[in-house]
Amino acid sequence: MKRSSKNSRWFLVASVGGAVAFFWIALSIQQALVAQPNPNPYPVVSFEYDNYVATEGDTLVVRVVLDRPAESAGSVDYEATATGAGINTTWSETIQFAPGDTSQTATVNLTDNSCCQGTITVVVKLINPSGLAVGTPATTTITVLDDDVCQ
Repeated sequence: MKRSSKNSRWFLVASVGGAVAFFWIALSIQQALVAQPNPNPYPVVSFEYDNYVATEGDTLVVRVVLDRPAESAGSVDYEATATGAGINTTWSETIQFAPGDTSQTATVNLTDNSCCQGTITVVVKLINPSGLAVGTPATTTITVLDDDVCQ
């Protein structure tokens, strides 16, 4: 038998009744160790939690995390929609990540008012990534409890 490559290997295929049969198979080490492509070449960004509960007057810290440190600058927008008794408003902001970052926080100051409006729900979505890939959870829900006594 002739070997055609220094990366070739001999493999034991069968051993029957004391007779051993060897077959030579030429395999490139690179072919044997096929690397799986990374489905997300960018760090994956998501919310740390998919829901929060807070009360009017609280300061809430919402954490956005990466699955690995950012190698270069990246950003993601968030879009928030608040709904409740007579409330329907949407706003958006951009969260920036510098090289080496693994998380960022958004501080939400929940205004304490004297109105009895009931529970307000704020749905926040991660959108428009740049240099990042959006993972899960990509949406978080903030439930804001009313601290006013309704008469």
